[in-house]
Amino acid sequence: MSVLSDVLENRPGDSLSYIGFALVLISALLSVYYSLVRQENSRHSRLEQLFTVTPPWLALRVIGAIFGGIIIWQVGPELVWSETTGQIVVYDLMTAIVTVFFAAFLLPLLTDFGLMELVETALSPVFRRLFCLPGRSAVDAIAT
Repeated sequence: MSVLSDVLENRPGDSLSYIGFALVLISALLSVYYSLVRQENSRHSRLEQLFTVTPPWLALRVIGAIFGGIIIWQVGPELVWSETTGQIVVYDLMTAIVTVFFAAFLLPLLTDFGLMELVETALSPVFRRLFCLPGRSAVDAIAT
């Protein structure tokens, strides 16, 4: 996951900041919709469960989207979007979070669909001969 995260971070360049801002903006807009507009006749869908939040969380999501827009478009006070404050959050921190977020979608491959067991089976003889360890240790060694 770390290698994939590094590849994702280096490949698209600055577009990851815009993808991260789009995710924050979509989260804020859907939270406003599901928390304020669509409270009557609810169906309890998965989206509704994700985006129906309490008023303090709703305020934080909306404020985060506003600050994200200020930083991306560099409008408003320079204290917010300067190189030492907001740009560090959007262009460094958010890109790292977005890459880990996308890499985490592959986690079920490791746990639910048997990729770890495949690695264990394939490397068990090698680890047994080289280190006198069982196959499960091959999974731990590769993971670290």
